Formats: sequence, C-alpha cells, structure tokens
Amino acid sequence: MRNTVKCTSWMAIVCAAFCLAQTGCVKLMTTVAYFVKGTTDDAEFEGFKDKRVAIVCRPLVEMKYGAGTVPNDLATRVGQLLKQNGKRVKLIKQSEVSNWTDENPNEELYAIGQGVSADLVLGIDLEDFSLYQGQTLYQGKSQVRLSVCDVHSDGEIIWEKPMRQVVWPAQGGRPAQEEPVQQFQREYVEILATEIGNHFYAHDHFNRNSELDE
Repeated sequence: MRNTVKCTSWMAIVCAAFCLAQTGCVKLMTTVAYFVKGTTDDAEFEGFKDKRVAIVCRPLVEMKYGAGTVPNDLATRVGQLLKQNGKRVKLIKQSEVSNWTDENPNEELYAIGQGVSADLVLGIDLEDFSLYQGQTLYQGKSQVRLSVCDVHSDGEIIWEKPMRQVVWPAQGGRPAQEEPVQQFQREYVEILATEIGNHFYAHDHFNRNSELDE
C-alpha cells in the first residue's frame, strides 16, 4: 500500500510538470523541479580539494571613490568562503599573495602561482566595477571573469567563466547620505564574494543575487 502511494505521488509530480511545460508556466515548473530535487546547486568547479590554492584579484578598471581596497578585500572574503564551504582546501594566506604581487606587479597567474608555491590559482578579474548610480545613490555593479590556472601544467587555464553582471541592490539605488561609502562597499563585496564562491561549492540556489536568477 505504501509503495502504491509513493508511486502515485511521483506520477502526480511528473504529470504536473508535463502539464506546466505544455502551458508555458516555466517558473511553476521550476518550483516542481525544486520540490523533487531540492534547492541545492552543485559546484561548477570542484578541483580545489587537497590543493594549495592562491587567489588573485586583478582590477582591469580604475578603482574610484576610495575603492582601492576592493581587490584585496574580495580575494580575502572569497578565500574565507572556500575554507568554510570547501573540502580540505589548502588556501595560501592572502597576505603572502599580496606581498608577492606587490613586489612583482603585472605578472601572469602562472608566475604568481609559482612565486607562492601554489598548485592552482583562482583568478578574479574585475572587468567593470562601480559603487554608484549617479552621484547621490549607491548601487554596486561589477563584471567579473573567473579563471583557474594549473601551475603544474605550464599555466594552463583549466576552467574559466565570465560571470553575468552582479547588481546590488537589484531594484534601484540606495541614498548615499544614509551610510558611509566604506560601509556600502563592505556590503557589496560580501554580495559579490558570495556570487563568486557559489561556483566552487554546493550551495542553496536562492543564496545568490536575485538579479542573476533566470
């Protein structure tokens, strides 16, 4: 009897999904899928396990309005998230990476990885970054390209992905007079770091910027 009930429930879910697909209710169909599968998304890249990993954040645009600390802050926070959510990631201290890049500017990921004895280097390229919408509103916007360099394969890029634009707050700006820019910057860096980190460990699908939802 119990098996019959279970089978009937599954058939109902399948039929509901089929009907929703036929009527074009994509969002409702997605809800059914989450009901069956759950809301956990798998990591897109899982190669950091048991590897010495260096994180290098490189601004390809000018950092304005005192945001020059963003690359280091972002790399540091992404590293913390990898340690919290990854399995046996051997993260090289961000201070060590920063010291090496300060002494050896404009080097490629491969050379940086060799310099700090890394196995893999996670490159975070800031192709666009801003904290303002106009002159009186805060709204973080960035365009990021991620890449993973294998130091032991002559610097081969073994994984890369251009991320979609990360916008926060998604529904318009926040009045700049309500908080210092440094506080808003910290909040936005946390949002951006979470979006980046989600590529490298299993996570709840809804633990992300709503602007990126499909």
